[in-house]
Amino acid sequence: MQDKVAPLIFNGIQKTRTIQNLNDIRQVFISAGVTPEEFDNSWNSFIVKSLTAQQRKLAADVQLNSVPAVLVNGKYMVKNDGVEASSVEGFIKEFGLTVKHLLNQK
Repeated sequence: MQDKVAPLIFNGIQKTRTIQNLNDIRQVFISAGVTPEEFDNSWNSFIVKSLTAQQRKLAADVQLNSVPAVLVNGKYMVKNDGVEASSVEGFIKEFGLTVKHLLNQK
């Protein structure tokens, strides 16, 4: 499912800017073959609520102000607007190289 949904979400956020809210995300999953009931049950599950709470706390703790945001080694924040984003593959490659470089910094 991730292989189907990830490019759709990437394009909806980065390129077409058509993903603005939860219902937009829900529609992406439905278009990828997930039933509305499956999405709603998963979204409202204990595990998703727990993971969401953990991520919100982490974002507040490190004062994240944009999404997606990645903090490397607790001190380097990857600037997503500096990563090439003309394609999913290009973004993934550049993002990975940036994170790898930051992991090697002292």
